[in-house]
Amino acid sequence: HAALQHLPETNKAILDLGCGPGLLFSFISTKSLLVGIDLSSQMVMRAARRLHAHPKGHVICADVDYLPFRDSIFNAVLAFTLFQNVGTPHTTLQEVSRVLKKNSIFILSALKSVFPYDVIVNLLRQSHLHLTTWLSTTSKDSLIICKKVTFYSKNTR
Repeated sequence: HAALQHLPETNKAILDLGCGPGLLFSFISTKSLLVGIDLSSQMVMRAARRLHAHPKGHVICADVDYLPFRDSIFNAVLAFTLFQNVGTPHTTLQEVSRVLKKNSIFILSALKSVFPYDVIVNLLRQSHLHLTTWLSTTSKDSLIICKKVTFYSKNTR
């Protein structure tokens, strides 16, 4: 819940990657355009049922490595419990960077055992995503908040 406080104000376009049954939808302003993506058609159907109170909400069955959107369209991208389930995190991050507007926010969670600090920072740097906040939410997970930049500073801590 704390991570969602970093989302932009209303009337923005927000993408929830690997949205599953749409559990985050109720935390996102109904004045924002919300798009949920999941590879599972069953999860997409479950997520669609949660959109009744979200007039600008949509869910799409799609692969996060091949997002069906034009470049620089979203003000924020969310990816909770997704990265340990993708085959090519670098490709996924490239797609996130592609669909994010400049200086927009990307919030993800990651298993520390799979994505320790140095690994995630390197992956983010390769995709023009700058780490702004690293939080250890539990002994197993990290919450990472990034911004899309056109250049990358070598100062990461």
